[in-house]
Amino acid sequence: MIDKFLQNAIEVEADAIADGEDAFVPSIMEHIELAGIHSGDSACAIPPIGLSERHIATINEYTKRIAVELKVVGL
Repeated sequence: MIDKFLQNAIEVEADAIADGEDAFVPSIMEHIELAGIHSGDSACAIPPIGLSERHIATINEYTKRIAVELKVVGL
């Protein structure tokens, strides 16, 4: 785990719903705690409050591209 070496890192999670060809990102979640706290034990904000619109757009685009490339069906 590299999280113990990160300083002032922000952790986010994105979900995607896909049909194998197209993907939709319904939410991007920003962890309130420092990076490395397990998501099940963390407090999060939807929509993210500390990310710029540019970063949100990048996360949205990359999440879609990963889901489509992997031909994800479902969540």
